[in-house]
Amino acid sequence: MNGRRERRAAGLREIARAPRFWLRRGLPLRRLAPIAAEYRRLADSGLFDPAWYAARYPGAVAGGQDPLLHFLLHGADEHRDPGPAFDSRFYRTQVPRLRGNALLHYLDHGRAEGRPALPLPPLRPLPALPPLPANWPRVAAGSTASVAVHSAGNLFMADIARLIASGLKDAGLVPRLLDERTVLEDTAPLRIIVAPHEFFRLPGPGGQVPPLRLARQALLVNVEQPQTDWFRQGLPALMRARGVLDISEDVAGRLRDHGLPAVFLPLGHVPSHPDLAPCPRLPSVPALATLEPAIRESQPPMDAPLARRPLDLLFVGYLSPRRMGILARMAERLARWRCHFLLTEGDRPQVAGVNALLDSHATVGLAQRAKLVLNLHQGETAYFEWHRIVLQGIWQRSLVLSEPGPVSAPWRAGEHFLAAPLDELPDVIDWLLGNPAGQALAERVRLQGWRQLTEATRLGDYLRDLLVEVAA
Repeated sequence: MNGRRERRAAGLREIARAPRFWLRRGLPLRRLAPIAAEYRRLADSGLFDPAWYAARYPGAVAGGQDPLLHFLLHGADEHRDPGPAFDSRFYRTQVPRLRGNALLHYLDHGRAEGRPALPLPPLRPLPALPPLPANWPRVAAGSTASVAVHSAGNLFMADIARLIASGLKDAGLVPRLLDERTVLEDTAPLRIIVAPHEFFRLPGPGGQVPPLRLARQALLVNVEQPQTDWFRQGLPALMRARGVLDISEDVAGRLRDHGLPAVFLPLGHVPSHPDLAPCPRLPSVPALATLEPAIRESQPPMDAPLARRPLDLLFVGYLSPRRMGILARMAERLARWRCHFLLTEGDRPQVAGVNALLDSHATVGLAQRAKLVLNLHQGETAYFEWHRIVLQGIWQRSLVLSEPGPVSAPWRAGEHFLAAPLDELPDVIDWLLGNPAGQALAERVRLQGWRQLTEATRLGDYLRDLLVEVAA
């Protein structure tokens, strides 16, 4: 008897919390209570998008009917989709005997069982390692591996160093982060130096520049494009390195063609890496002064549809003359959307606490609040901007929209991110943000990118194959 009273009391509480405008629909109490509970669950799930549903099925919600109530009473049985992030008919093919609401089944069972909510293409493998030199460094599992980055370098280089350290830990090694002050005493059997164009050129606190001889004992991580002065500044160190790890598959191949022991290093996913984790609160810094407190202090669930995100378009990067011209030409069209652009000077490193307008934590938090992350090449030579496309975009479950350029395995335009010619970008942005079909494509592509990253682009797996000795 007590159990029945408790269930009735719970039902009455749900009814009391239900939207007032549909409580007077004449539904019997025994049916109204579970519908009210289901209504709240679906509203809180982030997978029902009322604006998308109303645009997709205008006849179903004519006369001001609540879209979510229509979905609960009719739409789910008619196999309608609740939003662009869930395909009802596809999900039912995975559960042939399913008779009830497909979305509720997914929330109760399918998500925990790993069932996809959308049809997804096959995962793409990372490229195989090329033949490695005989003296390529490999160490036993459990060995110490140092990762050095200059303390006065660009904050993005420190980000990459910490990500590599997390990947080394995931690969079964013991990482140790160093800088130009501590690297001279380094005795680790495996040594990695990030951004040689900074590390071997910037002076340390005592005014001394680290000696180039350190390059002969280390793997150097190059992140610069070959046409830039930064790449040329790092080239003397790259030519002396024990090995080169380049975040561009194309550049790694070109370095090998010139006789350097270079290998592609994809900056893939590390589940435990804290730097790219959800950011529920943004810091109060001048670069974010135009954001309302509600945006800074709250974050939609990471798996919620893009429609829940408050920013429409985000770009963070160096303001080259080419990018300045592109953004100026698109300005009038972009004015209709909520854009947040952070444009930095490119003639000096962006150093946290010195001249950087944002720290990396804030940049990641912005990307987690943005529907689209825009990628524009800094110069006429196209390059796959791994840091922006993958770390700031795909990892944050945003949709990346780029101008055309070379791709890097395992990523493919149209499958994991979208690309469009410059003169078509404003139309594509309008379509992705304002059209139900465009919103559906945006959801599908960004989820495909997230799945590719987390299931088949694991940094620890790649580093293990590259650097850890195979047990006999």
